[in-house]
Amino acid sequence: MYALVELDDIDDLLPTSRQDKASDRVKLRFADLDTITKALQLDSATIADSRAYFDEVIAEYPASSSKLGTAAKIVLQPSLSLQ
Repeated sequence: MYALVELDDIDDLLPTSRQDKASDRVKLRFADLDTITKALQLDSATIADSRAYFDEVIAEYPASSSKLGTAAKIVLQPSLSLQ
């Protein structure tokens, strides 16, 4: 039913040191973004807080500006955006 797996076969499935370090960096990015996501869900979060968080994300991840920037299509009232 189950095939016997040789130790060498298992080694081929493990990430390399470089891949492991890259994975750790991705986990840290997700943790940072998760912190911001949770902060945005607080009852005390204001529009100004949201803009500040989005600006932080844009500074760290410039590609996100098309979705989070003041000119993003989701922004219905640009006049409410704080600069």
